[in-house]
Amino acid sequence: MQNFSIFKKSKIVQYFIHRKTLRNTSDRLFMMLNCDARDPAYFGEHKIEDSPDGRFEAMALFAAAYISALNTKSAFEKSVAEELQNRIFKTFDQGLRELGVGDMAVGKRIRKLAESFYGRVISYGECFATNSQTKLTAKIALNVFGRKDTVGFDEALMQKSMSAFERICALEFIT
Repeated sequence: MQNFSIFKKSKIVQYFIHRKTLRNTSDRLFMMLNCDARDPAYFGEHKIEDSPDGRFEAMALFAAAYISALNTKSAFEKSVAEELQNRIFKTFDQGLRELGVGDMAVGKRIRKLAESFYGRVISYGECFATNSQTKLTAKIALNVFGRKDTVGFDEALMQKSMSAFERICALEFIT
C-alpha cells in the first residue's frame, strides 16, 4: 500500500481542493438563490413584472440577502460570496446573449447591471444588517415597483428576503 500523505501537505493540492469546495458551495447557493428569486408566487399582476427587468430586481433582492449573510461570516464564506457574485454575472452575461444582445454591447450592459446590482446589494444589505423591515419595505417598493409609498404594499417579498438572510446566516459551512 502506498503512502499518499505527501498529497495532504502539498499546497497546490490544498489549493485545488479549496477551489473545488468553494465552487461546489457557491453552485449550491446559486441554485437556492434561483429558487428564491424565481418563485412564481412573486410574479404577475400587482406583483413583480415577469420580464428581464423584473427578474433582475428579484435576483438582486435575494442575492443581496445571500451576500450580506455570507459577508457576516468567516473568510471562507466571504470567498463563497465572491464566487456567488461571479456566478450571478456569468448568468447575466449568458442571459443577455440569449436575448440577442450583440457581443460588442454585452460589456456595456453588464457594467450598467453591475452598477445597479451592487447599489442594491449595499442598500438592501444595510437593511438586512440592521434588521430594519420598514426600510427594506420602502427600498423594495422603490427599486422593484417604482413606488415611493408603501401603502397597500404586499410585505410577502420583504418577509421572504428577510427569511432568506436569516437562513443563510444560520448555515454552517464545512471547509
